[in-house]
Amino acid sequence: MQGISVLLVDNNERFLKTLEEYLGEQDFIQNIYMTASDSAAMRIAAEKKPHLILLDVLMPGRNGIEMIPEFRENAPHAKIIMLTLWDMNGYRDSARAAGADDFVAKRTMTERLLPAMKKAVAV
Repeated sequence: MQGISVLLVDNNERFLKTLEEYLGEQDFIQNIYMTASDSAAMRIAAEKKPHLILLDVLMPGRNGIEMIPEFRENAPHAKIIMLTLWDMNGYRDSARAAGADDFVAKRTMTERLLPAMKKAVAV
């Protein structure tokens, strides 16, 4: 499989930049798009058709969980992993019910994120 494309959606631009640098070092990732805006995220998903969307719960405007159904319409092939500080069962359950493929807490991302991404896109 060629490298995958990933859309990073998080309200913290500093975190986005750090995550972009980290993921840019991974050989299975070809393109990285990122935004701190819910409306820009929808536009990018529709235009770029990423293989994978990493999505925070806390976002300005709509929260990440509320965005999942629209992502499913705009990029139905994309896998969605919630990547958030908000690591509570209620958020996990809501994210899965809304259609997220996985949920990774930011505090565990150094161990769990890459395996979750590879599993989601079968790399």
